[in-house]
Amino acid sequence: MNNVVGHVTAVNFLLSVVGLLSNSLKTAITNNDFFLDPTDLYIKKQISAASGTVKLLDANTKKLDGVCSFDSDGKMDQNRAAIWNRIVVRYGLGNDGGSPGGIDYNTAIPKELANADLVITQKGRLVLRKSVRSLYAKANETEAGADHINLSSLRLFVDDEDVEINLAFPAGVATAAAGAGTTPFIYVSIDALTTRKR
Repeated sequence: MNNVVGHVTAVNFLLSVVGLLSNSLKTAITNNDFFLDPTDLYIKKQISAASGTVKLLDANTKKLDGVCSFDSDGKMDQNRAAIWNRIVVRYGLGNDGGSPGGIDYNTAIPKELANADLVITQKGRLVLRKSVRSLYAKANETEAGADHINLSSLRLFVDDEDVEINLAFPAGVATAAAGAGTTPFIYVSIDALTTRKR
């Protein structure tokens, strides 16, 4: 989102959905007692031999520098809601058991992953469901953030609630098995504006 226009749009959007937020954040927004911070919400994970439904972010996920920027336990903390419409999926290869934070996510996405759906929910509410093929980073993008895909509408992560990000593979389809230098990893990045009380 353009900095000024994006902030105004985000504030107007927040006002339209304020009833979904925690009482604390609702009060802060009503009293204009909050900030919007540019934030990269991301999760990186090994997905070797992945099939069916694969959990990328859930209540067992921990916040870890360079690996996961969501609040611990896959939750948006109280007073930290996120408004977004830009997302990207990247893919990389590494060693089995290696840190997802040490992978170069610049490998062409395989058809098995491209044909899966990325499903994002919060407390049973569907936030986004799109094919990975429509969200993956294009190899020729060089400008920072230019590879993010713009969605046609704004999305919301409510504060003080769990977020789940899953991959849903077609029946009988799986990613490659783990191997030396060939183990598959995924990186999902959401370019968001997050709320913060003054």
